[in-house]
Amino acid sequence: MGKIWTSLKNALGVVRAGREASPAEVRDSLSMIRSGDFSINLDRRTASLLGQELVLTPDEFDLLVFLAGHPRSLITPRTVLASGWSDQGVRRTELWKALLSLRGKLNAIAGPGRQYLRTEPWVAYRFDCSPSTAR
Repeated sequence: MGKIWTSLKNALGVVRAGREASPAEVRDSLSMIRSGDFSINLDRRTASLLGQELVLTPDEFDLLVFLAGHPRSLITPRTVLASGWSDQGVRRTELWKALLSLRGKLNAIAGPGRQYLRTEPWVAYRFDCSPSTAR
């Protein structure tokens, strides 16, 4: 049945993301997610990749949290939009722009040859947050 959450905030985050905590995640505290090369602080709304802070918009941050909760899974645009990842009603074009921007920011830190966010043509997205040493 999954983990019982002691914090209302985390329970709401799980509901909002439409999932339970993935085995790949280790919650250091009630507000921190570590998943592969990523560290995400839910309270401060900050994220880092390979120890470097990511400068993200609110939508990009929420999208990263959602994707980190579904590592290596195929995620369709419909799934992301239905999850309520953005506070405003968004369309596929806004989602596509946020994904493109997030991918650019991740690639700028990761460098050539490492793709954390992949597009499966005409189908879905796949987020691979596994540690870079496991390439």
